[in-house]
Amino acid sequence: YPADAMIGQRVERLHDPAELASQAQAAEATVGRPLQAGNEALRAKPLAGQAETIECHYLHREGWRVPVSVSLTAVPTSDESPPDLLAIAQDITIRKRAVAALMEAKAAAEQATRAKTEFLTNMNHEIRTPINGIIGMTGLLLGTELTDEQRDYANTVNISADALLDMVNEVFDFANAVEGKLTLEETEFELESLVDETMDIVGPKARRKNIELAWYLSPELPALVWGDPGRIRQVLLYLVSNAIKFTHFGAVVVRIRREVGPGPSPDPDLCWIRIAITDTGVGIPEKRHREVFDSFSQLDGTTTRVKGGAGLGLAVTRQLAELMGGTIHFKSRPDEGSTFWVTLPLRTSELGRRHGPKCTQPLPPHPLLLVTSDPTQRQIVEEHLRLWSAHWTTASSPGEVSVALKMASEPVAAILVQHDPDSSWIEIGRMVRNDRNLAGTPLLLLTKESGLASRAAAVQAGYSETLVSPLRPGTLRLAIATRLVGEDYAADGSSLPKLSRQDRRARAQYRLLVVEDNPVNQKVARAILGRLGYRADCVANGHEAIDAISSLPYDLVFMDCLMPIMDGYQATSAIRQHHPSLPIIAMTANTRDGDRDRCLTAGMSDYISKPVRPESIGKVLQRWLPGTSHRAA
Repeated sequence: YPADAMIGQRVERLHDPAELASQAQAAEATVGRPLQAGNEALRAKPLAGQAETIECHYLHREGWRVPVSVSLTAVPTSDESPPDLLAIAQDITIRKRAVAALMEAKAAAEQATRAKTEFLTNMNHEIRTPINGIIGMTGLLLGTELTDEQRDYANTVNISADALLDMVNEVFDFANAVEGKLTLEETEFELESLVDETMDIVGPKARRKNIELAWYLSPELPALVWGDPGRIRQVLLYLVSNAIKFTHFGAVVVRIRREVGPGPSPDPDLCWIRIAITDTGVGIPEKRHREVFDSFSQLDGTTTRVKGGAGLGLAVTRQLAELMGGTIHFKSRPDEGSTFWVTLPLRTSELGRRHGPKCTQPLPPHPLLLVTSDPTQRQIVEEHLRLWSAHWTTASSPGEVSVALKMASEPVAAILVQHDPDSSWIEIGRMVRNDRNLAGTPLLLLTKESGLASRAAAVQAGYSETLVSPLRPGTLRLAIATRLVGEDYAADGSSLPKLSRQDRRARAQYRLLVVEDNPVNQKVARAILGRLGYRADCVANGHEAIDAISSLPYDLVFMDCLMPIMDGYQATSAIRQHHPSLPIIAMTANTRDGDRDRCLTAGMSDYISKPVRPESIGKVLQRWLPGTSHRAA
């Protein structure tokens, strides 16, 4: 309206009648008496001393509504008459449009986030499913009789699949971090077992590159701690895998010890640990130090770089460390190597503090002879022997072995020989076995060569036992200790051991069901279970699983989650109605945070992620099937 057209007009003419009515109701609630819609209601609060600003609509003379912000204030008069009302209205059309645009953009962003999350979940499943088939089938293939050329080809496929899996893990862990979906679970666990199992995963990578991998736990560490073992395992895997990737020769060494916390704490159960990973790799130039923990940062970002990876591992590692209340640091020099260390707060209990890690217990006080010509290997083994308070001498050649044995003040109780490429280990074995005075002395061969042929060669050369590195400290200590005190000892062997007749009979009584829509993954699961001594049937979806369980008495079910017709969650809910105690193990490519909870909420008993390994299957079977043992799995 033009200004002169409004002079002398009532204010109600500008307002939407419906809005005036609602404003009157609101004002009545404040002043406690009935009010007439319009001018009286608008004046009520300001005249009561409550200035206010309202948002409403004015009516344009052409008929459309104009959003306005109206500030209402009482203005005292010079005489004793009632105060006047000052109303200042501002057109907020542009602001309202901006807010609407922001809300629309927010809704679009939320929809995009939901779509991205769904996409990542689906892609995680779709990528991991074929990787599971590749790793599983090549692992089974490598356990058969192959020519050297065939074994080399199969190993190459396995290495490539492992590298692809590492990349997938990096990307999806980073996606979880960006979305703020990294969470913690607290449970009591054995630190030594966690470290051993993690090193077992990366051990083959070190062996393929012919570099040493060793790890040490300090005796002051508690045997049991409370924390998130899954997250600690992730940190270890990232840091050790990274160290192996950038190390061409030498060693990667992990040292774990107790650490003094950042400040005094009255809590006796608080236990800070320091995990340090040292390598003899390429190192990091000082000018790149600030970028190390940045996302997508790589040591060599050129188009000709030879190292793989997405440059996300260290960024995720830092987020995990900080999520657990810890810190991560590093030092590095080009061409000399790097050390990354993480400090983490864990909790322990009186029982946990009562004992240290089993692998740190002293050895019996009998003399040992260590034979190796490699200074790195010698340093690694000697550090273990020193930790165990052992008594030993060293030699580096058959001649030195002969001299050391003759000069010994008391008979040597056991001889540890490091496998070397010049075959002097064979000469040493035969020399000891041909000496009447030494014929019964235990000979232990430390080697990177695995397989039946290597073990057969060691037996032929006179060795009592072959220990394949990277070697668990507890396994090495137990092998030496049992030889020194004459106890029987079954060495850690393959993840798919030969079964005794008794084990095979015990496992054959169980009937297992694998619910998996991918034919390759069905083959992998059935083959692994068969080698572990179990009978297994396979079906392709949840509906078929329900029919199968209705027809036969299954003892345990491996359940994929994403399948056509009926998925694993729906199938589990249906099965639970009639079989509340049947163990149902989620076997899925979904590894994002929350997937485990979703499986357990659906009624599943346990959870293993793809690609499935004989070790993980063996452990879950041992947990859920009574009377079974899978020591080697």
